[in-house]
Amino acid sequence: MVQISVVIPVADAGRLPRCLEALARQTLDPSVYEVLVADNEAREGTRRIAEATPARYLIAPGPGSYAARNAGVREAKGVIVALTDADCVAPPGWLAAIGSVFERGDADVVVGPSYGLNTDPIGQFVQRIDDQRWARMAGDTRMTYCDTRNLAARRDVLLREPFDETFRHGGDLEWGIRMARRGARIVHTPEMAVGHTNVSTLRDAWRRGVRRGRGVAGLVDKHGDDVRISGARSLRLLGVDAKTPLIRMLTRPAVRPLSRAALTAANAVIMGSVATCLALPVLRPAAPPLFHLFDRVSLLLGRTIGK
Repeated sequence: MVQISVVIPVADAGRLPRCLEALARQTLDPSVYEVLVADNEAREGTRRIAEATPARYLIAPGPGSYAARNAGVREAKGVIVALTDADCVAPPGWLAAIGSVFERGDADVVVGPSYGLNTDPIGQFVQRIDDQRWARMAGDTRMTYCDTRNLAARRDVLLREPFDETFRHGGDLEWGIRMARRGARIVHTPEMAVGHTNVSTLRDAWRRGVRRGRGVAGLVDKHGDDVRISGARSLRLLGVDAKTPLIRMLTRPAVRPLSRAALTAANAVIMGSVATCLALPVLRPAAPPLFHLFDRVSLLLGRTIGK
C-alpha cells in the first residue's frame, strides 16, 4: 500500500534525472511510496526522463507550478504527499524522516530546510540568506512559513486547501498563512533537510529576489499588509521596525514608478559592487554584506512591481 506520494512540478527537466535518482535510493521499501512528475507543458523530453524510472508522469492542466502541484495531489495514492522540486536532491532517509513525524501525530504539515549543493560564491551567499531565515524561525511558536521545495502534508489536507493557482511565485507562503489561520499544526523538521542547487549568477539572484518580492506582494494583496510570515527580516531604524511603513510608501500608486526606477538603479550599482568585490581578493570580505543588501533591494523591487 502506498503511504507517501512525492509530487515534483517540472519546468526545466535538466536537473530532474538527479532528483529522481535520489528518490529511487530512499531507505523506505519502494512499495510504500510513489513519485509523480507533473508537467504543465506536456514536454516529450520530460516524459522520457520520468518514464525511464518508476515515476508516474502526468500532464497538469493550467499554467504554473502550483497548478502542477494541485494536479499531482489529486492523482496521488498516498495518505501523505511530499513536495519537492526538480533541482533538489533528497538524502536516502528523507521520506523515512517525513513518515516518522506524521507517525508521532503532532503535525498536519511538516516543512524542512535545504542545504546548498553549490561551490560557487553566489550560490553560497544565497544559501546563507536561507540559513539565516531558518535561524530566525528557531523556537517560533506559531509557524506560518511553508516552502514547497521541502514540504509534506496529509493528502486530505491538501485536497481541502489546495494551492492558489493564481500565484506564480510565493504560493507556498500564501498557503502557509492560510493553513496557520485555520489552525493547522505546521512543524519545522530539520531532519528532513534536502540538498538544493541555488542560483549561481548575480543576474539569476536578482531574478530570484524580484520573483520572491512579487510573491509576497500577491500574498499581501490577498491577506493584508499586517500578515505575519515566519522568519521575515525586519528593517530597524532608530530602534523601530520601519519595514511596513517604507513598503507602503514605495508601493503607493503615485510613487510606484519612481520607486521601481530608483530600486532598479540601486540594484545595478550594488550588483556591480558585488562583482568587483568577488574579482578582487582584497575586497572579497565585503561581498557577503553587499550581497545581502542586493537581495533586500531585489525583494523591494519585486514588491513595487506586484503580483
